Amino acid sequence: MDYINKTLSHIKIIEILIIFLVLYLFILAIETFLNFAIDEIVVYIGIILFVVYKLRNCKEDLIFKSKTLFDKFSFKEILIIVLLNIFFSYGMLIITHFLEQSFLSGELAYIFDSSILGISLLSSVVVAPIFEELLFRGIFLQRLHIVFKITTAILITSILFGIVHNFGGIISAIVFGICMCILYVKSQNILVPIFAHFLNNLFAETIVIIDYNNLIFTNILIIVIFSILAIISACFLAISIKKEFSSLK
Repeated sequence: MDYINKTLSHIKIIEILIIFLVLYLFILAIETFLNFAIDEIVVYIGIILFVVYKLRNCKEDLIFKSKTLFDKFSFKEILIIVLLNIFFSYGMLIITHFLEQSFLSGELAYIFDSSILGISLLSSVVVAPIFEELLFRGIFLQRLHIVFKITTAILITSILFGIVHNFGGIISAIVFGICMCILYVKSQNILVPIFAHFLNNLFAETIVIIDYNNLIFTNILIIVIFSILAIISACFLAISIKKEFSSLK
């Protein structure tokens, strides 16, 4: 029996909201009364620990899913999906850059929601993929699927995923969310989207480190190359998503 998916489907959204509120108020109290700043990663880790506690009896299933990680989707297929989303995301960022005439004002995209050092890097590359996949694909998607058909649940979940990201990353985050939902639904293995999300954020942070002079947004040749890659990626993603949605109905 698929104990992990069954357990995740029984976690209520209200439980997550209560834990989030409690942790947020705790952080707020510490910062207010002790004048000590606490990173938001504490909230993510807190919710992850709660889900892990819920999954405490699913050890054997977890081991099995880790061994069959690439049964439904090969590493190559997952890598291609991630790269297509990366190129599409940069295309959206380039458009946003020209619209706002600024670079990284706040958090323009989900792949740039952390700095490249210390705890922020840990949050972006390790904690965020686990937290967001457990929350949006593992819990939200399954709870919504109880009420809606799977394609509708995927769209709602992905839109929610996009909304929590700032302007410039919403569209690319929605598309990325849809891809992660499809990976999860077809594989029935939450480790698959977690792994794909990890690769996505790792590549994104690596690009940030390499492109410290922001050439992607200032060099016309690189802008053209990334724009072409973004258009190609958008076409492939649109065709693939349409095909997958047809098969899920």
